[in-house]
Amino acid sequence: MRPGRSYSKGLTAGALVIFVGLVASYPVLHATKGPKMRKFAGPTQTLDPRTLGRTLGFTKANINKICIHRVSHRDDAEQCSSSRGREVPLERCVIVSLAASLMVFSNQPDADALLSSPKTQIPRTAEAALRRSVPAFNSKVYELQKNLENIAYQLRIPQRKPWKDMQEYASRARDLAQDENGVLEGVLPDDIEEALDLLSGIQSDLNKLLKSIDIKDSDRTSIRVANALERVGNLELLQTPGLPYSIPAKYQSMPRLTGRAVVELVIQKQKGAAPFYVNESGDRERAKIQITLDGFGAPLSAGRFAKNVLDHIYDGTTLSVDDSSVFGNPKEPLDSAQILPLEILARGDLEPTYGNSGLDVNSGEMPTLPLSIYGSVSMTRLDDGNSSGSDFFIFKYNRQQSGLSGLSFDEGRFGVFGYVTSNANVLRQIDNGDIIVSAKLISGIDKLRE
Repeated sequence: MRPGRSYSKGLTAGALVIFVGLVASYPVLHATKGPKMRKFAGPTQTLDPRTLGRTLGFTKANINKICIHRVSHRDDAEQCSSSRGREVPLERCVIVSLAASLMVFSNQPDADALLSSPKTQIPRTAEAALRRSVPAFNSKVYELQKNLENIAYQLRIPQRKPWKDMQEYASRARDLAQDENGVLEGVLPDDIEEALDLLSGIQSDLNKLLKSIDIKDSDRTSIRVANALERVGNLELLQTPGLPYSIPAKYQSMPRLTGRAVVELVIQKQKGAAPFYVNESGDRERAKIQITLDGFGAPLSAGRFAKNVLDHIYDGTTLSVDDSSVFGNPKEPLDSAQILPLEILARGDLEPTYGNSGLDVNSGEMPTLPLSIYGSVSMTRLDDGNSSGSDFFIFKYNRQQSGLSGLSFDEGRFGVFGYVTSNANVLRQIDNGDIIVSAKLISGIDKLRE
């Protein structure tokens, strides 16, 4: 089973807006040209907004009926006739129709409500997803991160930003960061020097953040929040000794990753193919991408992928590409011992679920490691619903092929175990027939358990 096949089932917000707009504009669109009163074509039609409300998912109709009536032609005045025969100016008819459309949408939540919805608050970048998957062993660092995440959410409000609230969150974060002993609790002695450097950087970032909020500079605020969150995430990794849960007994024999690891893929252009025109190294024929594997959210899937890399299973693999993904299908036959259960850690759960059904995203279940991020990496699924132990794909998330909430229609159906975190621009330039020359585990081998 591959991703990216069901996006045609969705209905976009744009289509709904166009539909209601056409209903409101019906009288004008069907009027004949001329300086005097227009004559509407067609019989009297009645639109029941309660039916429209149910179609659009509203729970209460704001209007009883929108009537589109035949209007008689009059030479001496620009007027239209209602169902009772009253003469109403054309302009008023148009205004009423447009007002009715606006009333239909008046029940929509405001910006703050949208930003606090579960589907909006899922991470939208690889960095955010990886940061949130780290188990929170230190409550002060967790609160520090939460305050910074709240600022990041509020920066997404398109118009009037709540600068006062952001200032309050930043002040709380700064106060938490001043408690050196509390923030560094859980760091091993060998890592204390690195942790102190991170804390010093966090304190500096927070001071700069408060200044940028004071002058209401969105760009600087965004950069400083991102810098502080990156350091907070690295500090949390130093405080995390391993998995906060046990692997089920029946999967104990499988390789597992108990933390983070990084894999580097070297991709070679096939002969005659278009070169890499955007590549960090500048090489036109070869490109390197790095994939960060997350054992906190998907220990078995990340562990199997890391083991496959060490066994050189992906070396020489020819890639296939479609609009949604880059697929890696090694030539090695699939061993039954390599088959994995579908492994997904739902947000708010303490451990991953194992099975073959996936998550019910429509009812609010959300993965900690979402598929709806450009460069997410997952194993393909077999016909029985389990995950392949070797065939993988890299998802080229496209907002235009997603649902109203920005989620892929395949969200919750695949177990993501990592993200492309370096040179992701290369993904769009990979063509059918390009080859993985080599795959190497460049960090995290000490986290792999076999």
